[in-house]
Amino acid sequence: MQRYIAEKIINLKASEQRGVLICVGEQVWLQQTLAIVDDLVNSEQVLRFNLNAPENDSQNTKQNNKQNQKQNNNADSKNYRHQLGREYGYLWFNGGGISACQDMCNTDPSLTTPFHVDAFAALSGTLVKGALSVVFLSAEQVSNSLFLKRMLAISARFSDIDVIAQHQTLDIDKLRANCHPTPASNTPKTTPVKLPFDCKTEEQVDAVNAIEQVLLGHRDRPLVISADRGRGKSTALAIAAAKILTKGDKHIVVTAPHPDSLQIFYQQLKQHLPDARQKQHGIEYGDSRIEFIPVDVLLKQKVSAAMVLVDEAAGIPVPLLVQLLADYHRIVFASTIHGYEGAGRGFSQKFMALLRQQKPQHRHLHMQQPIRWRDDDMLERFSFDSFLLAATLPEVADDFTELTYHQYQAKQLYQDDELLSQIFSLLVCAHYQTKPSDLKLLLDDEHVHLLVVKADNLVCGVSLMLAEGELDDALIRQIKLGKRRPKGHLLPQSLLAHGGFEQAFKYRYLRIVRIAVLPRWQNRGIGADLLGKCLDYSRNQSFDFLCSSFGVNAPLLKFWQNAGFSMARLGFSRDKASGEHSAMVLQALNKRSEEFAAQISSEFYINFYYYLAEEFSALASELTSQILANKRPHSSVDISPSRDNQIVAKFVDGAMVYSSCAASLSRWLKANFADIQSDKITVISDQDKALLVGKLWQRRSFSDIAEQIGLTGKKAAYKQLQQAIRSLYLHVDSLDESAPDEMITRKRHEDEL
Repeated sequence: MQRYIAEKIINLKASEQRGVLICVGEQVWLQQTLAIVDDLVNSEQVLRFNLNAPENDSQNTKQNNKQNQKQNNNADSKNYRHQLGREYGYLWFNGGGISACQDMCNTDPSLTTPFHVDAFAALSGTLVKGALSVVFLSAEQVSNSLFLKRMLAISARFSDIDVIAQHQTLDIDKLRANCHPTPASNTPKTTPVKLPFDCKTEEQVDAVNAIEQVLLGHRDRPLVISADRGRGKSTALAIAAAKILTKGDKHIVVTAPHPDSLQIFYQQLKQHLPDARQKQHGIEYGDSRIEFIPVDVLLKQKVSAAMVLVDEAAGIPVPLLVQLLADYHRIVFASTIHGYEGAGRGFSQKFMALLRQQKPQHRHLHMQQPIRWRDDDMLERFSFDSFLLAATLPEVADDFTELTYHQYQAKQLYQDDELLSQIFSLLVCAHYQTKPSDLKLLLDDEHVHLLVVKADNLVCGVSLMLAEGELDDALIRQIKLGKRRPKGHLLPQSLLAHGGFEQAFKYRYLRIVRIAVLPRWQNRGIGADLLGKCLDYSRNQSFDFLCSSFGVNAPLLKFWQNAGFSMARLGFSRDKASGEHSAMVLQALNKRSEEFAAQISSEFYINFYYYLAEEFSALASELTSQILANKRPHSSVDISPSRDNQIVAKFVDGAMVYSSCAASLSRWLKANFADIQSDKITVISDQDKALLVGKLWQRRSFSDIAEQIGLTGKKAAYKQLQQAIRSLYLHVDSLDESAPDEMITRKRHEDEL
């Protein structure tokens, strides 16, 4: 094994190809393989990925963590995007075969975890020419995953993508039998041509010149540089910045989603300006300087700068990019638009559309030729084929024949790669947040239901749905206590956590995750017909609700309302990628669920009026009107005092956050304020009264109230509000029949203490 891997490393470096070694086996064998590859390479060139950060609190682990943070060559499922923009020679990727720990060595073989395809696709982009990625998978993972079986089969197309299995029970050779290897290119290495500014490609030269022109040319002509990973866009930013700084007295601001994303930028800047003075957040050269400023600070302070450079722009919420565009008149956006970015589609679809409208004289350059690896790089091609990253839609005529509707199982998609590719391409191109993990969900999640519309055997419409709800009582109790948050089950978990509906998990939901139609055939009724088929299907499958969640705008909400769906919730915060509030809609499918649906809708509309004054004060009037236009007759029924008491109890108990309870808290305070004001209740101070009135009725910010009543800030005001409401709740009619039993028991216990 050691000799084989050593030879592979040598061959990859000689050919400048990037390769993958996929190891499939048991825990101990995988650990032994890891030890072998560790001994063969320089650890400083290795990026290690574990799904979860270690939780060992020993002193040694803490010291190791500090050292690893300093080296910054460890990634997990939460922080792996911080590595984008860096370069490595090796990637040791724990795909779930080895129990997650700092050194990937743990003796408990039961702690296997799912393969994080989004992280693998992203981190593969950090590998340079001649690099090796080693992936560790368990045999059980592969046996239970159509996605991984397909990935292993596709690996056989490429001579430098190898699979080693500890046992042959998986029959890896059979999985790979139908694929014929694509040999490594024999194209001889070419002698590099000397280009201006030490650029590696003509495209990079063009990008450098275009960046400089943003400063020298007319205002309000922003530049967008897009590329797949490894094309040298960050280096182009650095070269252009260096040129500008040498001309004297210039202040350039650079920003990105995270400072770690700028590692290559600063390396190249230092290389081109070796005499520059290093500062904490940038460099100085003569009278000029360049500094990193976070996006939120940049928008808040309106910094005076000659030019603003935005790297990895796809990782920044679209609304913030639009605000940057408005505030800064000489600005460059550079972004990777590779499919694994997730938000990358938000950048290419949503932001670019807004840019064309607001700045029609902008310029867009796309860099295609790779620099970090070869043109015929096998790892990139393997990733594109395995994860269907190169999603494209077919060319279709204006007219179509009779439509047919089909319901497919995951096994059918696994066996028909063309069908799978058509379906996933439509999902990717129709939605800005589709990720490679959605392909894994499509093939591996047993809760997936898929309806497809075809015309002439061509996929023209897709509805991807997930079954949710109806969990066992023990798990529901754990969810209520905040101890468990099972993957999926978005609707029932939201109804419980944000609406306080205890019965939410007693129903079966079919949630539409994506619904898409070929762009050329949109507005022809295909989407509405497909939604009707989804309703028929969900009834036939005995679901209680058909529902969905999406970034909402007025026309989209009208589409769902016209189909009979009603609002269940509107998120308080805006989506980072789309800038839209998230709406949840549902439709009852039987008599059993109609009463619950009426309660959900009624409480939504009653509370919506309250939230319009604060949380939704900036909501677009068109959307507000569309929401209210669908108000049902039962929505005018008042919420009972006992129901408000339940919500207040959840707030006191920490089961619900203030924003979800504010309307009930306001009504509850109104019902009890006379007793408070008449001094029948003396458990709260005058300061508490001012806080309650100022926040719940006058709707003032926590910061303003804190300043008025002499608290240190909004956190202190929030904490005191919680304490005041808790004290009131435990003393106002605490033994009333409407009070939840658990709160009465707690009150009695506290009185005894």
